[in-house]
Amino acid sequence: MSAHRPRVLILGGGFAGVGAAKKLEHADAEVVLVDRHDYHTFQPLLYQLATGLLELHGVAQPVHVVDGGVGTWKRRGWPVEPA
Repeated sequence: MSAHRPRVLILGGGFAGVGAAKKLEHADAEVVLVDRHDYHTFQPLLYQLATGLLELHGVAQPVHVVDGGVGTWKRRGWPVEPA
């Protein structure tokens, strides 16, 4: 019997998805984060962007900053077939 690393699929790059990916980046598992965008938007600061108090990079961070062992995929929709 061969030992396989478990696979973890995280759907969504919001606060919970990025937080889970950061906690699992050094786990003994294959971790993949899937989101429709390749960036995470920090929505509580959007009003400061709209009023000119912040630049775009202040509210949108690339998801690949989580990259320590986590794969990232940019996908909008994905057919799911139950096993």
